[in-house]
Formats: sequence, C-alpha cells, structure tokens
Amino acid sequence: MTIARRTALPTLALTGRRLALAAAIATCCTLCAGGIVLSSTASAAESVLFNISGRGFGHGIGMSQYGACGYARRGWTYRQILAHYYSGISFGRVANARVRVLLADRQPSARVSAATSFRVVAGSRKVTIPGNTRAVVTYTAAGTYKVVAGTRTWTFSQPVLLVPGKSRLRLANTNQNGWSTSANVHYRGSLRVVHFTGGLSVINVLTLENYLRGVVPREMPASWPAAALRAQAVAARSYAAQRIGSSGAFDLYCTARSQVYNGADGEAATTNAAVSATSGVVPTYRGKPISAYYFSTSGGFTESIQNVWGTSPVPYLKGVADPYDSISPYHLWPDNPIRSSAATVSSALGASYSPAGTLQTIVVTKRGVSPRVVTAYAIGASGVRELSGSLLRARLRLRDTWFTVRTLSVAPSSRPRTTITYGSSIVLSGRTFPGLGSNQRLQLFTRVGSGAWTPKYVPATSIKPGAVALPGGRRATFSSYAATARPTALTTYYFALGKARSPLTSIAVRPILRLAASTSTPTAGEEVTFTGTVTPASLAGTTVTLQWFDGTTWATLSTAVLGTGGTASLTWVPPAEGSFLVRLRIPAAKGMAAALSEEIPLTVAAAASPSPSPSP
Repeated sequence: MTIARRTALPTLALTGRRLALAAAIATCCTLCAGGIVLSSTASAAESVLFNISGRGFGHGIGMSQYGACGYARRGWTYRQILAHYYSGISFGRVANARVRVLLADRQPSARVSAATSFRVVAGSRKVTIPGNTRAVVTYTAAGTYKVVAGTRTWTFSQPVLLVPGKSRLRLANTNQNGWSTSANVHYRGSLRVVHFTGGLSVINVLTLENYLRGVVPREMPASWPAAALRAQAVAARSYAAQRIGSSGAFDLYCTARSQVYNGADGEAATTNAAVSATSGVVPTYRGKPISAYYFSTSGGFTESIQNVWGTSPVPYLKGVADPYDSISPYHLWPDNPIRSSAATVSSALGASYSPAGTLQTIVVTKRGVSPRVVTAYAIGASGVRELSGSLLRARLRLRDTWFTVRTLSVAPSSRPRTTITYGSSIVLSGRTFPGLGSNQRLQLFTRVGSGAWTPKYVPATSIKPGAVALPGGRRATFSSYAATARPTALTTYYFALGKARSPLTSIAVRPILRLAASTSTPTAGEEVTFTGTVTPASLAGTTVTLQWFDGTTWATLSTAVLGTGGTASLTWVPPAEGSFLVRLRIPAAKGMAAALSEEIPLTVAAAASPSPSPSP
C-alpha cells in the first residue's frame, strides 16, 4: 500500500491488497456480442466524449483510512474504529513471530554494510565483516554465492544471511517501491540473499512488531490522531499475521501488493508509539486474525468484498457507512468529470476488452452497496462487452470503482471540419447515455470565433428517447437530440448536461462570390472588366484575386480590394485568341473560410488584321 502526497493534507493513495484482483478481473470480463442489435441512429460522423465522475480512492474494502482519521478526531478509540469497519469482529493477540519481507529481486548483486561489524552466515559457516565495509554478494556461474568485502572474498554453497551486530544493516539496492529514498536504507533484523531465475532476491527477516514500525508511517501520515494510528497498526498486524509462514521464500512484499514497507529510516515516534501501545493486538473472527484490508478514501461508504473482487462474501468485510472521510481530498474527485475521447477510452481498454466497432459508451448494469460499479457494458457500434468495475478501474486508471459515466456525442465531428455556404443552416445532432431524466435539461453552447460561450437550452421537442438492447433482456437507454444552427462565421458548438459535455465541433462558413464580365467574347488585346460581388459585405477591405486556368494551374490575372458594398472591379487584357476559364477567389478572412466563384468561360477572338495601304 502506498502514500501519495498530492495535497497539503497528507493524502493516501491506493492502499488496497491486489492479491485477488487479477483473478477477479479475468472472471468478470465476458464477450457478449452475439445477436445484439444496436440503434441505427448513431451517426458515423459523430464524435463521442466520455465524462467520468467519481468518489473515493482505493478498492473500497475494509477500513477507510481517512474515515478512521475522521472517527479518531471525534473521540473514537481504535477498537471502536476497527469494530465499525470490520463487522462482527472480536479482538485477540498474536505472538511476535518472524516475518519475511521481499525487498528486491532480479538483482545482479546485493550490497550491504553497517556502522559496526556484522556477520555473513551460510549453513554452519560464519564470517565477520568489519564496520563501514560493504559486502557485495553475487551468484557465480558455478552455482555458488560469492561475498566480497574489502580485500576478502568468500564462497558459499548456500544462500547467505547477513546478520547485524550492534547497528542496523544498510542495503544499497533500491527496494521494489522504486523510490529514490529506498536506496541506502537501514533495516531492522537480518537480510537474506537467495538466487532465483533472473537474479538475486533480498529478503528482510525480522519480528512482526519491528516490521510494523516500518509499515505504519508509510500507510498513514504520522501526524494523524493516535487512535487512527493505532487502528492502522492493528489492521496491518492482522494482515501480516495471516501471511506469516507462507510457502516460498518470503511472506510479504514491501509494496502495495501487500503493505508498503521501507525499513527503519521512515519510522516516526508517533507511529512507533502506536505499534507499542497495541503490541500483539489483532481483530479476529471466529478466533483467527482477519484479512484486514484497508484503503485511503471511501467516498462515504465502504464496499462488500464480493462486489469488488468477485470472491465469496466475507462476513466481516461488508460495506458500511463512512460519514467522516469527507476530510479526504478524494472524497469527491477534484477533477470531476474526467473527460476522455472514445478513442482514448477504447485504447485504454485494449483489444481484449473493447467491443466490436467504434466505442459509443459504457453503461453500468450492477452496483454494490456503496454503490461501486460491479459490472458494466462497453457498447460498440457492432457489439458489447460485459466488464467488471475492477477491470474498468484498472484499465482506465480510475481512483476507485465508485464512478458514473455520461457520454455525449456531436455530429458532424470536427474532423474533417464541415464548411457551409453563408446563409445556409446545418443540423447539429448527437446522443447521450444514459437517457435524460424528466428534470434534466440539455444545453447547446455556441462560440463565434474566439468570443464568449453562449448557452441555449435544447427544446424538449428536439430530444427523443432510445435504447440499445443488451444481453439478458437489459436495455441501455439514451436520448438523441438535434439543433439547427445558422452560423455566419467560424462557430464552435458543444452540447452539455451540467458539467458533462460533448466534444467540440466547429462549422466553417464560406462567403458567396459572384463574378460577371463586361463581355464573354472579347477580342485579343481588348480590355475586359470584371465585377466581383462578395456576400456578406462585412468582408470589405479584403483583397480578392482574379484567376485564369492555363491548362495546368490557376494563375493570377489581377487583384483588387473589396469596397464597402462588398464589390470589386478588376480588368484583364487577353493577350491572344483562345478559350479561357476565369474565376474570383477570396482568402480566409474575418472568421470566414476561403471561397471561389463559379468559373466564367471567355472566348477570345483574334484581333482584326490591319487593312492594306492603297497603291500609289
């Protein structure tokens, strides 16, 4: 379990156990695409925005750490706090047994030192390393352990145990937490170095109570009330006690896979006092220490274990009200709603979990007691997939499974940008999942150029209900909507429902250009006058270009500046006879797109030959 310090108040990060998570994800994800008929009202050109809002931080099972702090501030004892979060428990005691904690693995070497002399033990052999001398342990091709300290070298046939003398051992290797502060850390107890496939593993062997001294300040801020720290110590003790004697080389990880542990250097007086004051105490159920799961923030209610990891119910791990964790900065997520494009969400789900076709939405079909998401359907254009809340949390990197999803779409999408002619209208449309309630009002926001956003409610008559069929007779409701817009310059739009919104879409507007020639059949060398008219007249002052097609490209003939009435006069003298195409072009200006007039054909006749002079 880890601590994330992101705010002024120390903030606990995801502090849950992940032992059952992978299995739960695997069993809760099934393909359900056969026979599903999706609504045909979705536009292929629409773009979708996911708006995800949530609360809580962690898996939601057992003790909420911020909630425990809230209860402690109100005078609750640690036993009252634990009895609230773990239903029906009693209290007992456990011995101060030996615990083995994996610190690092796949290491090419293990580097250990101490301020005073320490020993290297391998089977019946023992050697002493002087103080302030680093012992470097490696594994040889011959299958032996080599220890080098100063100018001395020893070889052992068995894994080595480094045993402290009068001072604690220091491990130069960074532990699995990966923090810069986990290198050159002192550890209570001994360090065992053993070779497995891939390299050396370093395991801290120490007593349970000493282990807890390195856990509690990493799992809960040491400045919190004593009752909260004691509740944390007892919960951590019970969790560890259940795993002592595990098969294999170690009992616990030093990371959030078990409990976050970083040796003796992170200890604090307040947390050490909490460990001492509760020495040996554990919550029990039917006489045995419980799996005392805990996490950062409940959002106001914890969750029953079967609704998170898909396991069998556990009597003492039931969802309970948690009214005092509102002190957490993640009681409600500060960035609600989190917005992501459909492409981003689909990519996060990956090919294994995305439904067939373009992702349209995610609809929740079952919630727990908190109510965290138990199952949901990801809906694509050609199929659906049922996914667990835990998988969605992991794939989408959400803080908790207590979340809601609101999707809104808009068509046409901004890519490619739609361009209409000045004076025309366009219908903006889209869908929102889930369907709108009777008291929910949809808005269309409009911004011309870089100006301010202007909202307008979408009439109820422009909103229609719909549904997508899901397996088991379920239905995912949606509301389709439409609004007619008549932009007069580049205008951006989005639909919104509260803080949730659709993607932006921008509609470009091209002006209307007309071109007239003083004659369509001039003679070579005869000046032709062209009159260009541009609507709207607000484009006055813009330079327009008269162009002709030379058989390969459009070349410039002349330019002019539009007058106040939106007109310009341009001239051209055809140099020779032939057939020509001529047009007027205006560049993008004053918020309007570039535009072209219709092409005017000109047939240029040859100039008349001069009459012969009379004979003398």
